[in-house]
Amino acid sequence: MKKLLLILFIIANQWITKAQNLIIGHEYWFDNNIEEKISTAVAPSPSLNLDLSINTFSLVAGVHLLNFRTKDNAGKYSAIASYFFLKK
Repeated sequence: MKKLLLILFIIANQWITKAQNLIIGHEYWFDNNIEEKISTAVAPSPSLNLDLSINTFSLVAGVHLLNFRTKDNAGKYSAIASYFFLKK
């Protein structure tokens, strides 16, 4: 019985691991201006580490909102992460 449970666990683990979606891109935009979002494709990966330099020259001085999300290989987007910042 223990052997059967172990085999089922291994099979289930393999199935779950292969079903994992991969990140294929990310995009960001300022304030509520999603029409001017910047989209970037990346090599498919289960996780993503970014170090971005984002151009804010076109923004006027004041408080702004940076919105960011990722896209997976199933065509679904992550939740939007939003960060306030001040441009002097």
